[in-house]
Amino acid sequence: MRPLSARFRQALTTSFQVGPTCERPRVVALVVRPRIGAFLSAYCGRARGERATNILTSNNERSAAAINANTYPVSIGMGGGPGDGAGDGAGGRGGDGAGGRGSGDGEGGNGKQPLPTPLAWIPGIAVLSYIGLLVAAANAWDALLDASIPRQDMRNATVSVIIPVLNEERIIAETVRHVLQDLQPPPYEVIVVDGGSTDGTAAAAVKVGARLVRSGGRGRGLQMNAGAAAARGAVLLFLHADTRLPGDAVAEVRSALSAPRTVLVGFRPLIEDGGRPMWASSLNNLAKTWYGPLLLRPASFVRGLRVVFGDQALSCRAADLRHAGGYRPDIPFMEDAELCLHMHMAGPARRDLHAGRGRVRMLMHRAATTSGRRIAAWGELRANWVFARVALMWLAGATPAQLHSCYRELYPDVR
Repeated sequence: MRPLSARFRQALTTSFQVGPTCERPRVVALVVRPRIGAFLSAYCGRARGERATNILTSNNERSAAAINANTYPVSIGMGGGPGDGAGDGAGGRGGDGAGGRGSGDGEGGNGKQPLPTPLAWIPGIAVLSYIGLLVAAANAWDALLDASIPRQDMRNATVSVIIPVLNEERIIAETVRHVLQDLQPPPYEVIVVDGGSTDGTAAAAVKVGARLVRSGGRGRGLQMNAGAAAARGAVLLFLHADTRLPGDAVAEVRSALSAPRTVLVGFRPLIEDGGRPMWASSLNNLAKTWYGPLLLRPASFVRGLRVVFGDQALSCRAADLRHAGGYRPDIPFMEDAELCLHMHMAGPARRDLHAGRGRVRMLMHRAATTSGRRIAAWGELRANWVFARVALMWLAGATPAQLHSCYRELYPDVR
C-alpha cells in the first residue's frame, strides 16, 4: 500500500478530526468538520481550494445541512456529499443523488427515477420501426422508378386554373387578380365555376378577366368536373377561392408533372388568419397527407399514394383526370381524397410511359396559403375535431346520403 504523502497528511490533520481508518491509501473515511475550505486550500493551493469549496458548498441545502451536522462520510479525492456524488479522484461513494464518478467504481445512490423496463419500449420501437421501414421503402421505390422512366418536356405545357365558387363576391376578384398578375409564368386561362351564387360573384369574376362557367348545381366535385370539361389547358390546377399560390406555381407544377408516373400534385399547406400562421391546423393538414395511407393502405403508400386536399391546390394532367373518371360529384366533401385514391389506382393515361400505379405527390418546398376564416370562427380545437370526424366517416365507408346529412349539419354554406 502506498502511504499518504506528507503534504496530504499535514493538510488532513490540520483541517479535520481524522478517525482510525485513515491508513487506507485512496479512500479515507473521516468525519467532516466545517473546515473543508481550509483542507482544500492547504492541499490544493489557495485558488484551487476556493474554487472547489464554492462548488461543494453550492450544491443544495441538503448538502450544506449534512456537512454542518457532521453526519456523513466523505471520500478523499473530492468525493461528493448527498445528492452530489461528484468524486473525480478516488471514485468514492455518492450520497442520495447521482453517485460517484471518479476513477474507481463509484457507487450511486437511490435518488434517480427508475428507467422503464425494456418491455415497455417494445410497442413504441415496433411502431417507429414499421413507419421507418415503409418510408424508406417508398423513397427507394420512387428513386428507382424516377431513374428508370425518362421525364417528358412539360416546360411549355398550358395550365388552366379552375376556381369553384359559391357566393364569394367579396374575395373572388382579388383571387383572380392574384392568379393573373402574381404568377410567373402566368397560366393559360382562369376559369371560375359558379355553383349557383345569389350575390355578385359571377359578375365580379368576369370583370377582372376570368372565364365564367356555370355548373348547373352545387358541390365542389360537380363544379370542378364542369371546369375541367371546359378547360383548354393540358394541365389543370384546381384552386379554392381563399387560397394563394406561390409565385412560381405554374413552373413547379410543370416540373413535377414532367415525371410520367406522377398523376397528381399538391403544395404544402399553410393556413393563416389575418396574416398569422395557424400552426396547429397547418401541421394537422400536413400530417394527413401521410398518416392516412401510411396506416390504412401501407402497400399503396409505398407505391406512391398520398392524400392531398383542395386547399393544397391540386394539379394534374387533363388526360390523367379523364382517365381516372374525374371527381365524384355525388359527395359533398372528401372529393379530393377520393380523387387521390382513384388517380393512384388508375395510373397515368399514357400507359406506354408507365403501366403501373400513379404517384400522388406533395411539394414540400412550396406552400399554398389558405385563409383560416372558418377555423378561426370555430376555434382550432373544434375545427380540427370536425375535420377528423368527416375524415373518419369517409374512411368508414359512409354513404353519400350520410355524408350530405353530416355536411349540412357542419357547413351551412353547402357547395
